[in-house]
Amino acid sequence: MFVSTLLVFKKKWVLYIPYIFMTVLTGLILFTSLIQPTYVMYVFVFCNVALVSIYQNHRLLMWAGAGGFISHIIMFWRGRESAFARFEMSEMVISLAVDICVFVFLAYQSWLSENHLKKMECLEKKARIEKEAKDQLLQSIQNTAKQIEMYSGKSKQEAEGMNEVSSIIQYAFHEMNYAYEKQENSVNEIASSVNDIRGVLEDVLDQTKVTNQSSEESTVITIKGNKEMGLLSKEMDEVNVMIEEAYHSMEELVNHTSDIGKIVGSIEGIASKTNLLALNARIEAAHAGEYGRGFSVVANEIRKLAEQSEESTDEISEILHFIKEKTGNTMDVIRKGKEAIGLSKELTGKAEVSFGEMLENSNNILMRTEQLVKSIEQFYESYQQVESETREVSVITEQNVAAIKEISQQLIEQQGNMQKINTHFSQLNGQIKNLYDMSVQEGESL
Repeated sequence: MFVSTLLVFKKKWVLYIPYIFMTVLTGLILFTSLIQPTYVMYVFVFCNVALVSIYQNHRLLMWAGAGGFISHIIMFWRGRESAFARFEMSEMVISLAVDICVFVFLAYQSWLSENHLKKMECLEKKARIEKEAKDQLLQSIQNTAKQIEMYSGKSKQEAEGMNEVSSIIQYAFHEMNYAYEKQENSVNEIASSVNDIRGVLEDVLDQTKVTNQSSEESTVITIKGNKEMGLLSKEMDEVNVMIEEAYHSMEELVNHTSDIGKIVGSIEGIASKTNLLALNARIEAAHAGEYGRGFSVVANEIRKLAEQSEESTDEISEILHFIKEKTGNTMDVIRKGKEAIGLSKELTGKAEVSFGEMLENSNNILMRTEQLVKSIEQFYESYQQVESETREVSVITEQNVAAIKEISQQLIEQQGNMQKINTHFSQLNGQIKNLYDMSVQEGESL
């Protein structure tokens, strides 16, 4: 007993201790029966079997029953003339049969108990596994709820930040829309100025043609001689007046060209500062002043249009440079014409003396006038290109205004969607909190 207790305490051979204990006890009973069989030892075999039945192990009980059955046979055989002399053989056989029945009944009862214990252990194990799984599920739900709540909070903050950014962008596009409208008005004013220049150019061209015609007539009159000298002097005065008018018209044309150059320069200056808007934005931003600060964010489509507008501005600058150059040449020609006319007037007073020189000067005037007509015609062609580019600028400006309005409407819709998203996140946080509270209550109930 002491050895068995020690082995159990040390947790060694725990499964084999009952068999060892039963074998040793049965061996002692057999040994005692061989030495001196008594009725007490016969009863002790039943006590041994009853003690073994506590383990509820039918194999161990069958082992103990077999040992007890053998012990009874040995006891009956060894004690048939001493301790069991008063029993008949039939009574001993009946006693052995009773032993077998008792052993079989106890073994069957142990087998049933073992099966019942196994079922109970399986049910207990299953319940324990289900409880652990349920605990893990509740813990997972709680962790997931916390993570979702954390991600939901971050997403809500990001959505709120996007809403603020959307408001800023919407305000910027509102300012851009206002600037583009002013730009459109400026382009219309430029177009009106270009139309005025066209009228001036047509007048200059007509006057130049008249001057050319007058020069031809002067040549004819010079050839006719001194008889028509008075008429020639009068025509020279008219030519001088026309050239003066042409000169003033060219000065106005130069001034208008300089104004156009300033506008184009302003457009290029704004384009280089913003680097995001094209020709349309540059033209208007020069007049926008403080409103130009809203041009920090634009779409790629507007940038493409701005690049096209910038190319058009470069072409306009080249055309204006060409116009200035041609206008300067024309001014030189007109100035020389004025000098020639003055000289002609002087020579007219000395016609009798210098008629030949006057004829030569008249031919020079005719040649210069023809050159002037050609120069003005070329200038007029250049002006037509400027007018065409101005119309293109106006069309692009209208497209930009329409695009800005469309983007502004989309930003308004996006801001409404972001507000809905914030509302949904608030509802989601409430549902997540309810789920977390329910999981905590369920875990406490378990």
